[in-house]
Amino acid sequence: MALKHSYTLLAPFYDALVSGPLDAYRIKSLSRINDSQHKRILINGIGSGLDIPHLPVDASYIGTDITSAMLQRAKNRAEKNSSSTTLDIHFQLADSQSLPFEDNHFDAIVMHLILAVVPKPELALQEA
Repeated sequence: MALKHSYTLLAPFYDALVSGPLDAYRIKSLSRINDSQHKRILINGIGSGLDIPHLPVDASYIGTDITSAMLQRAKNRAEKNSSSTTLDIHFQLADSQSLPFEDNHFDAIVMHLILAVVPKPELALQEA
């Protein structure tokens, strides 16, 4: 799969490509997660975990990505971020176009930048 291969190669450089100018939008989007206590939230296409430092700590998260390389970067970011707070986050290898979860499993879904890169964004939206 071309997408999987591309993001495996991009993983070491991904943060430099998408952070910075997009950070304000990411923070604004995540600040809209209200009443997150005891909620289950999917971060679909978590990538390198740039969302992690901005997530409310009172929810439970699953971060998915199509590549192990990106998931490892997200795990590392979560470990570094957990020094001040404990974030309930787990990671799972998954394709956003064919998620391994039952319907209505999550209370909310975050999809930052994923729809711009998947081959069939309408399928990813249907899965969400």
